Amino acid sequence: SMQITFSDVPLGSVGNLDRNSYIPSGSTALYQSICLLAEREERAHPEEPVIMVIMTDGQDTDDRSGVWRRKAAETRARLSELGWQFLFLGANINVEEYADSLGIDRQFAYSFQADAAGAAAGYNTLSTATRSLRGTTY
Repeated sequence: SMQITFSDVPLGSVGNLDRNSYIPSGSTALYQSICLLAEREERAHPEEPVIMVIMTDGQDTDDRSGVWRRKAAETRARLSELGWQFLFLGANINVEEYADSLGIDRQFAYSFQADAAGAAAGYNTLSTATRSLRGTTY
């Protein structure tokens, strides 16, 4: 399942995550999170172009039936027709395989090493990709 910790608050008001403020639950509901957050953002900002960044440190371990994977691919396809752009950043998985399962172009799928330096490099990659998309989308 998915839990939203912060929503629609300035980034500066969000403190650092630590063992007290972030407690992993042991499963990754990647596809369900994509669907629910995309639908939420679409309702909140129906006319705005969106760049959705999907970042994970592992594979989806929650969608055993494949229902959410199919729904996530359908959601991405529908929102792409509305001009949404999608970036995928993953560690410990085959990012091309996950991008394919969602219908995301492989040129927008990036991997990172699951450590501090790798995460920093991944964020830099996303920053560059986001700037590039904004130049074509906005």
